[in-house]
Amino acid sequence: MAGDTAKALNVQPIAIEVVKRCAGLPVLIATVAKALKDAALYVWKDSLKQLERFDKDGMHAEVYSALELSYNHLKGQEIKSLFLLIALHGQRSVSKHDLLIISMGLGLFKYVDTLEDARNRLNKLTNDLEESCLLIKDEREIENVKIHDLVRYAGSSIAAKDQLFRTDIEFESKEWPRKDILVKYRGLLLSVHHQSDLPERLESPQLKLFALKCQEDHLKISDSFFEVMREVKVLCFYEMKLISSPPLVLHGLNCLRALYLYECTLEDISIVGELTNLEILSVRQSDLKQLPSEIGRLHRLKMLDLMYCKSLKVITPTVISNLIGLEELNMEGSFINWEVEAGCNSKSYNASLGELKELPSLRSLCIRIPDARTLSTDIFLFFGKLQKFKIEIGERTSWPSIYKFSQILTIKSSGSCIIQSENWIRILPEKVEYLKLDRVNGVKNVFLDMNAKGFSQLKVLKVSNDAETECLINFISSKNPRHVLQSLEKLVLKHWNNLVHICRGPITEESFCKLRIVRVYGCQKLKSLFSFPMSRIISQLVEIQVSNCVSMEEIVSLGREMENHDPGLGDIEFAELRYLKIMGLPALISFCSMRRISSVSQGLSHKLPIDTEIEKMDATGKYENSRK
Repeated sequence: MAGDTAKALNVQPIAIEVVKRCAGLPVLIATVAKALKDAALYVWKDSLKQLERFDKDGMHAEVYSALELSYNHLKGQEIKSLFLLIALHGQRSVSKHDLLIISMGLGLFKYVDTLEDARNRLNKLTNDLEESCLLIKDEREIENVKIHDLVRYAGSSIAAKDQLFRTDIEFESKEWPRKDILVKYRGLLLSVHHQSDLPERLESPQLKLFALKCQEDHLKISDSFFEVMREVKVLCFYEMKLISSPPLVLHGLNCLRALYLYECTLEDISIVGELTNLEILSVRQSDLKQLPSEIGRLHRLKMLDLMYCKSLKVITPTVISNLIGLEELNMEGSFINWEVEAGCNSKSYNASLGELKELPSLRSLCIRIPDARTLSTDIFLFFGKLQKFKIEIGERTSWPSIYKFSQILTIKSSGSCIIQSENWIRILPEKVEYLKLDRVNGVKNVFLDMNAKGFSQLKVLKVSNDAETECLINFISSKNPRHVLQSLEKLVLKHWNNLVHICRGPITEESFCKLRIVRVYGCQKLKSLFSFPMSRIISQLVEIQVSNCVSMEEIVSLGREMENHDPGLGDIEFAELRYLKIMGLPALISFCSMRRISSVSQGLSHKLPIDTEIEKMDATGKYENSRK
């Protein structure tokens, strides 16, 4: 891990001493080794001196000095500042959303103007910290970073020593820190418990970041609390009841670039409209009933985060359209009372979807549209121009993680959201990655009605409760092979009562080339899962699930005509199959009546009921169905 130089004879004795100074703790050894990877002899000697010089006693001294050494070897102030911010959060897992708000507000990233660029820089730096072993690498954590407790404690100490930031995560004293202590810091992250009152005024003129968490109902913030710290750029309140406190206390904070109110109880945030330099406003999971007209003055606002503001019922008309600098709008689990666009003589009481079209810089959008009457053709076209979107039309449905896919669209018809025209499907955003259609009727051939490029970026397709459509893909009348779904990884079809074919007609070899998972449930008229056009993809499938398809006779159907034209076709192989579930198929005769099943993956974990057991399948792929 420390590179080839650590193996050199003149470096090895020093490397051994460095390891001893790491107190035998793997997290420290790994961190220091990464910092000194391929370093020259003089660097190893200097590093050992740093570890020996530390003037504290015991284990803590060894831990601190080893981690401080790794911190000092980080290249650039950006990554150092980000590491300290992560350490100061006081948690093993820290949200990248929080880090983005604070980093962007403080202007930590050089030559970064847009939120997309800032997010890319953040991801790059957190990856560098993982490679340096100062953060824990976890592939399952998409939108959080993880840090070891020892590393976090050392980071907090470094920040306090350098007079950059101070944190008191369990600050329970009834006495506020002394003025001579607070005046030195540029950032304070405090969690207050059993605190009777905050001071009348915070004496920290250099403060750029202030974050406060307090669940006490009685806590009051004086109107003059921020009077001295007019240079503050980032203000964060967590889990606070700010019914009467925020209006006047925010007055005059003209340098504020980011305001984060998380899980707060809010009443009137009209005064936020005075913060004309504000670039980020997040009221995530807060109790907020109305977004007032004053918010429309924030022409420099780049991010408006209203995620899970479940009480939000009113957004004053033209507020959204006035936010001309907006790049990201997140309304997941929030406002849904979109109005139908009114005529020039009609009065509106709420925002309409048409306002979104007035935002030239918008790149990311997350909304739910329960009423299809508020939709229009140009809105669908507008969605297609976005870099990221998560759009839910109709009834609420289960969504995948917003961070796993960049373009997500779900449509579920019911009640006021009834989509029956064939025209709408032709204008769906072509670059959608995750598409879920539920109870969408009136389309006889889904992908023939979609645009000719065949949704090249679609990775997951789910279709449920379709009563009319007979074929998912039908190019039977086409003379030349068609290109479709070359990026699709997962296909799920549920309760599609009229489905006869999944795919008919010639398709290119690139079509379905990445498909790994196929799940089909309750498709009553479907007689086979794979017809000849799709038979070549079988060898790449990892999972197959088929259940309650009462007419299904075979899994793979090549057709008699294919046998006559090409008797030399090879055996059917399930080379990659790991999971197979076949259930409730009373008409099933065979896997493939015209080919041998030459091989099944050795790693197969099959799940089959009594009526269709894989042990009963002979070399020709025939089944003995015990229910017949």
